[in-house]
Amino acid sequence: MLRTRTATKADIKRVMKSLSDISSEELRHAGYLDETGHIDLNQPTTMMINAARTDDAVTILNRAEPIAILILQPESSTVHTTMFMATEGFFGEGNWAPTRFLRRYLDVKMKRKPGVTLRSMTFSRHPQLLKWYRLMGYGAPEPRPDGNGNTFTRSPAERRVEPA
Repeated sequence: MLRTRTATKADIKRVMKSLSDISSEELRHAGYLDETGHIDLNQPTTMMINAARTDDAVTILNRAEPIAILILQPESSTVHTTMFMATEGFFGEGNWAPTRFLRRYLDVKMKRKPGVTLRSMTFSRHPQLLKWYRLMGYGAPEPRPDGNGNTFTRSPAERRVEPA
């Protein structure tokens, strides 16, 4: 059973210590590497903990197990950006339930914040990336100016139809 709760420091550390391959690759492509070329989790973990203190941060749980952290950060009164990291429990082989759950969660959040647009930047190159974002209600990707990744936008004015 999937549910959310306010993210705690312990939740963030737990998710960051058992990141999915997809989230690990995200950090790699974002440049979070130590001098030996391995992923350095210190800076992104600290960033998420600090953001969770002041922004809207939730842990997505499967039963009692934290499988993802989502943080919505106000960029302006009408735009919120996201920070998201997940374990394999979120992306599980062929299991779209957590993505659909996140879609419903975002639907509720956006109803409570009328007029707010969500902006999510990703460095991922995963072949299912477009399907995940469409399933969560986002529009087409916009390539980042530096060519490293994409930005997805979920506008409150657009009606989204869940893909079959």
